[in-house]
Amino acid sequence: MIHATAIISDDAVIGENVAIGPYSVIDAGVKIGDGCVIGPQVHITGLTTIGGSTEIHKGAVIGDSPQDHSYDGFVAYTKIGKNCVIREYVTIHRGSKPEASTVIGDHCMLMAFSHVAHDCQIGNNVVIANQTTVAGHVEIADKVILSGGIFVHQFVQIGTMEII
Repeated sequence: MIHATAIISDDAVIGENVAIGPYSVIDAGVKIGDGCVIGPQVHITGLTTIGGSTEIHKGAVIGDSPQDHSYDGFVAYTKIGKNCVIREYVTIHRGSKPEASTVIGDHCMLMAFSHVAHDCQIGNNVVIANQTTVAGHVEIADKVILSGGIFVHQFVQIGTMEII
């Protein structure tokens, strides 16, 4: 279930029944829950935890350093819930302050080419459609739908069941 060309750190924790596709890279500090499917050419890095039964599609980059000038390489986290679908070329960055986290809740779908920046807090059952960008420090409550091509400014809060 792990392709021969995948590169997986000895310091990564991989759950049971996990599939990892060709040319994917799983770095030290990553924890992948049971039953996850990691597609080809995915890079999961940093101190990233991925909940069980999550699917990550081709070319996604999860847990990379934030695009924030204040980030200085300190410990920060990325947390992805269970039963999420992360589509092609999605990027999700870790927190930008010491011990900070970027969090994606359970049962979320992030569609192709969407971006979730540092320190975002995304609730459960959220849909972020294609090419939507969520800037740093955004809080999105449960059951929100962000339509395609939306740009959410940093420090915005979006309430439960909103559709944009």
